Amino acid sequence: MPVDSTPWSAAIAHVSGLSKGGPLDRNHRVTLHFHPDLPSERGLTLASIARQGTYVTQFESRTSNGGLTAHHGGDRWRWESRIFGGAYDEREPSERPKR
Repeated sequence: MPVDSTPWSAAIAHVSGLSKGGPLDRNHRVTLHFHPDLPSERGLTLASIARQGTYVTQFESRTSNGGLTAHHGGDRWRWESRIFGGAYDEREPSERPKR
């Protein structure tokens, strides 16, 4: 793990070690796809985002348009574990990547 030992730093170090080429242009944008009217424990997705002022992950919302595998040992968890080098494996749902 990097010197500051935060999960974020560990994940960045892992991904950087696997990456090829130079950094991408910081002006590139990311598109999030979600169903604004999907219900969850927090209410409808878009209403929840507006109320909380933040986007939450599947680990927090426990909703998905596909498999509900965002839990310890689930497919989503294993996928994130693999791409982030295990940096978030033992973290709370609110500490997982979402930006």
